[in-house]
Amino acid sequence: ENFKLTDLMDEDELLQEVKGMDIKLIQYLCGTETMSELLDYLCNPIPEDSSDQRRYKYPYIACEIICCEVTDIVRLICTNKALLKKMFLVLDVEGEKLDQ
Repeated sequence: ENFKLTDLMDEDELLQEVKGMDIKLIQYLCGTETMSELLDYLCNPIPEDSSDQRRYKYPYIACEIICCEVTDIVRLICTNKALLKKMFLVLDVEGEKLDQ
């Protein structure tokens, strides 16, 4: 259990495991801190000096995880005001920053 979210996101089979409803994986992803980190990849501006993984892969994987319609993930985001607020912060980003 000594791993980071990015270690999981680097695994080729991650999305299949999420869609396959791997219980331990879903439990890990439904941790408030883990979900907050996933939302950070989606909603926070990407630093200009970031690696390609940070700029492209991690936001894509985070989006796919959240969009898998896993009931526990959707419930967590919808019932946690801080996570819900973080998710909707993307609407406050200026248009030119979305292209970066």
